[in-house]
Amino acid sequence: MTKAKSYKSAKDFRVALERRLQKHAADSGLNLQRLLAGAATADLGDFFGFEIGGVQMELDGPIYGGARYPVRAIVDDRLFVSFHVDVAVGDFIPEKLETAYEQGLLSFAGIKPAAFPLLPKEVQFAEKLHSYTMPRSVPNSRVRDLVDMVLLIKEGSLSTAKTKDALRSVFDRRKSHPVPAALAPAPAAWGKRFSEMAGDCGLKADLEAGFDILNRFYLKSV
Repeated sequence: MTKAKSYKSAKDFRVALERRLQKHAADSGLNLQRLLAGAATADLGDFFGFEIGGVQMELDGPIYGGARYPVRAIVDDRLFVSFHVDVAVGDFIPEKLETAYEQGLLSFAGIKPAAFPLLPKEVQFAEKLHSYTMPRSVPNSRVRDLVDMVLLIKEGSLSTAKTKDALRSVFDRRKSHPVPAALAPAPAAWGKRFSEMAGDCGLKADLEAGFDILNRFYLKSV
């Protein structure tokens, strides 16, 4: 997920599979892990190697499911950084994608910055709003989604018109519940965790302020 340059990025990534998978194959976390591990073996000439671990958790939002996997980036047989990747199967993917570019941190070694396709910010927002509002049989614990939505809004580049279209497309695709007419306040129990996550990203807002930012933007977008 992209964030404003004034904020620190979280060490997590989400991958949407464009290739068509049979549903029984998509249901297997092991099959997804093999696809991810296979992609990680590509030699891009940057001296990085990647180790893909087993399933950390199943994803309940994507229409055909998905899973989270731990990743270790290795350079010169030493750990460079660790993070996790969420792999979603069957989600809405618009025809027009954004393009993200690396910052050129390895240019000193003659390695050119790479470019890669990225879901539009409005679609990212819609996916997180869907997960944030999805009915559950257990208490909602999607604190990270609220933090990420506030960061996307604070960046200032979200279009309300495009967000409205993205909400309709994502909710229609996932078919779990309709686009809410209004948002329920975030659970008070999220207060401490929200402040910690927001602080880690350089966002100065408590839970009440964070929800207010989300709610005001959302009401303009539905």
